[in-house]
Amino acid sequence: METRLAFWVSLGIPISFMGSFIFLSATDFSINMISMFAFIVTLGIVVDDAVVVGENIYHWRRKGLPTLQAAVAGTREVAMPVVFSVLTNLVAFMPLMFVPGFMGKIFKVIPLVVAAVFGVSLIESLFILPAHLGHRTRQTPIWPLNYLERWQERFSQAFERFVRNRYGDFLPSWSGSAMACCLRHFFDVGFGRLCGLGAHGAGDVSPKRVGLCLRFRNPALRDGRGAAEKH
Repeated sequence: METRLAFWVSLGIPISFMGSFIFLSATDFSINMISMFAFIVTLGIVVDDAVVVGENIYHWRRKGLPTLQAAVAGTREVAMPVVFSVLTNLVAFMPLMFVPGFMGKIFKVIPLVVAAVFGVSLIESLFILPAHLGHRTRQTPIWPLNYLERWQERFSQAFERFVRNRYGDFLPSWSGSAMACCLRHFFDVGFGRLCGLGAHGAGDVSPKRVGLCLRFRNPALRDGRGAAEKH
């Protein structure tokens, strides 16, 4: 991410926080420990939509589009996923609105703060951020940012070559076997814990012991076996 892009993306955090006070002033909002905790919760999520939009605009600009066309194309491409990501985050906090009793009055401020911050962040990432990134008057950055962007561009090209030439060739040959190994280990350890075999799993367990384990876990099989032994 280039310096100018990183600056405007990071500026979305204070804009979202300060803009949320416009909506929160219409409620009985007050700054206290609970509301400050709600702001801290949103701190790690509020910049995600701006990063997605900014990186996509940067991607289209590197493909050769002018800055204004790149801003329009990049924002339009990820607008729907960004909107739904914000909505899913809002839905996750909405149950706190319906907590009854005295605790409900305390926790009610958390979804209000989250909704206000996420709403302003969505507006900022879809309208304000593309407007800033779509108008670039200076083509070359000033010193010392020009050296920083030159180093960043070299690192980005080297990393993309590594992903395309090395890591891309590594995935097809190892992804299937690695996934199979992970799934086998997951079911192995899970079945072992189910049978009370500890963390080593059931990889070295004989079929006889597995059958005894299943009979022990299943009351119907256990009682049937006991009844058969009595006869």
